[in-house]
Amino acid sequence: MVLQTLTSECRNAFAAINPENDQLVSLCVSGREIMHGGGKPKDMQTPEDGRDWNNSELIAFPVYGPTRGGILYADGEEYGRFSGNHGIMRLLKPTFVRKTGGVSYETWYSYEARAEGPDSLDAEFSLEKTITVVENGLDAKFRVNNHDKRPRRHQFAWHPVFKTGDINAHIVVPDSNQDYLLQEIQDSPGAVVKIEGAHSVRLELLNGDVTVSSADLPDFVLWSKPEERDEAGNIKKMAFKSVAIEPVYSLKGIKHSPRNLDHTNSVLLEPGQSKEYLVTIRVDQ
Repeated sequence: MVLQTLTSECRNAFAAINPENDQLVSLCVSGREIMHGGGKPKDMQTPEDGRDWNNSELIAFPVYGPTRGGILYADGEEYGRFSGNHGIMRLLKPTFVRKTGGVSYETWYSYEARAEGPDSLDAEFSLEKTITVVENGLDAKFRVNNHDKRPRRHQFAWHPVFKTGDINAHIVVPDSNQDYLLQEIQDSPGAVVKIEGAHSVRLELLNGDVTVSSADLPDFVLWSKPEERDEAGNIKKMAFKSVAIEPVYSLKGIKHSPRNLDHTNSVLLEPGQSKEYLVTIRVDQ
């Protein structure tokens, strides 16, 4: 398998896309690799990549998180059925890909409405993802297009995972001065920390910081797998030395059962309308 590589104009930053799963699997700035490589082809993974989560990123759409019984509602009416978390995107293959000028990679997905059966969504949409490498990181732009004849709601999240190399790495929320150790995230219920109303999250590392920002996605989720032990207390799997920093729209209503998208926690698109989300990753040099 040959990865699709992107290079910034100043040749200081490099990224790689795995065309097999269309995941961003590498981002290297000034010689520093910051992405968890679980989404790489097996023969390109490090032992740590293979041990941890077997993806490098994913898109959550049209719902973030679980749907409590597999059914999603919108304004009180059944809207979709999903066998796993985070909606339908993990099941879709691209309808179109394009590499532009060696710095950008575009991926388009489309879906025709299906109201019945497992992993179905009663909405017609397309979603565009564009990864562009810049001098000290990258821009990830997403565009959701409603092709349905009806207004349709959605939530959206992007789920990139970053290397930490250290269980004592700090994850900081500048807006609120919250500071979490990676170990604290792993010890939280579900190994998840939810942050509402943040513009950015900073991963502080010994050799520089990584900052994930989005003005379009107002909430963040931090996630990292804890160690696993057997009944005798022996370690079966070591804890992650990586962390997901996920900008989300929105965290409201996630604990409600059943899950219902409404005006408080989702975006409503009229027929033919679109919505863009921009996420930036910047690496201190």
